[in-house]
Amino acid sequence: MLVASTAQIGLGQGRCFLIGSRRIALFRLRSGEVRAVDAVCPHRGGPLSEALVGCQTVVCPLHGYKFSLADGRGLDNGLAIGVYRSARRGEKIYLQLAQPADGIPGPPIAAGAPPGEDADDRAGAAKPDVQRLVAVGLRPR
Repeated sequence: MLVASTAQIGLGQGRCFLIGSRRIALFRLRSGEVRAVDAVCPHRGGPLSEALVGCQTVVCPLHGYKFSLADGRGLDNGLAIGVYRSARRGEKIYLQLAQPADGIPGPPIAAGAPPGEDADDRAGAAKPDVQRLVAVGLRPR
């Protein structure tokens, strides 16, 4: 689903988006790639969207817990965060909320859609989660 535009997230920064009842931290790495994880640290609820982020690591701003952006595992702790499939196509950022089961990758984002275009973009319809984002002003925290 279409979640944001690159203009909403500075290079090397993260923003929190409310999608349905989930808080998702969306990062735009300095390489231009995008990553999405749960926005709340499982240790003490720290805001991961405000975390230090590197190529493959996010560091909670409250207590410095480190997590892998690839699989969500704690790098210096026994905790884990949810990781979501994300993709950048032009200036649009897409997200797939369903996590793969047992490490088996899910279908590609916007399967069958031409590059830079989601099937919902072509149909002119927005999914309910996108409608909720628009209803709250699509404002990252």
